[in-house]
Parts: sequence; structure tokens; C-alpha cells
Amino acid sequence: VDVRRLLEDPSIDALVVAAPNHWHGPATMLACAAGKHVYVEKPCSHNPEEGEMMIAAARASERCVQVGTQRRSN
Repeated sequence: VDVRRLLEDPSIDALVVAAPNHWHGPATMLACAAGKHVYVEKPCSHNPEEGEMMIAAARASERCVQVGTQRRSN
């Protein structure tokens, strides 16, 4: 399934990114650009530069982006 089809659906408000790690950043940025809120599993990005791009996308679109780190406390 192509995630872009989900992003085109106006009835979807948020995206949970649980894809392979190298897709976390691109999917988050695409979702922000489409006006969706995002919950992304760790690692949030493939490298620091991609993380900065994700922050910029969230700020520019005024979307909420949360990174799940729930297993860090185990």
C-alpha cells in the first residue's frame, strides 16, 4: 500500500509511522505536508539532518509530531 493514498484522504487526521526505519523521516514529512498529525516510532530519523528536516516540516505545517520512546525505560 502506498502511504500517499492515505495522506490524500481528508477523513484521516493522523498517521502512525511504524514502517521500516528508513521510511520514518520521509513518511513524517509527507504527512505534515498533507496536514496530518504524526506519531512516529523510534528511531525518528535516519540521521541528524533528516531529523532537522522533520522538525522544520512539523513547524511549517503546525502539526503535532510525537516520537515513541516507550521502551527506553525498560
